[in-house]
Amino acid sequence: MNGSGMHIHFALYKDGKNIFADPDDVNGLSEDAYHFIGGLLAHSEEMAAITNPLVNSYKRLVPGYDAPTELTWTKNNQNSLIRISNLRSDSLAIELRSQMHLQILTLCLLFVLQPVWMEFSRNYILPTSDRSFSESDQKAMNIGNLPLNLDDALTHFENSTWIQSVLGKKVL
Repeated sequence: MNGSGMHIHFALYKDGKNIFADPDDVNGLSEDAYHFIGGLLAHSEEMAAITNPLVNSYKRLVPGYDAPTELTWTKNNQNSLIRISNLRSDSLAIELRSQMHLQILTLCLLFVLQPVWMEFSRNYILPTSDRSFSESDQKAMNIGNLPLNLDDALTHFENSTWIQSVLGKKVL
């Protein structure tokens, strides 16, 4: 059955202008928006132990239950981790959809924002999807998924050099 999740909406403004919006882009997104999305997608597997800290967190992250499982961005696919709302609008926002509501919000925000600032200057190939993919299609297109359970999430967390750079090696 469907579960409860928490979505975080990001919108950044400079001088009253939404820096994520670009009306001249085919997707309505600015270069900054693509970098922001890329940073989130690049480290989502490693963050999963923080954003989804309980065994039950993963019981809702199942394809077909309107839950984000694919490491893609979209404007309307329920299986994509990131959704773009209000495309072609000054109120455009980037929505991260994987978090469980029973998390430590400040810790979650530290980990959610950290990859964005660290990776802002990188260029990513961002998989986008307006539909869900079969497992074979995902492999062919090199589209990852969120961890399937807390054990997998903890393995990603513990083996991550990025997590070590954020927390320090002694914490792990």
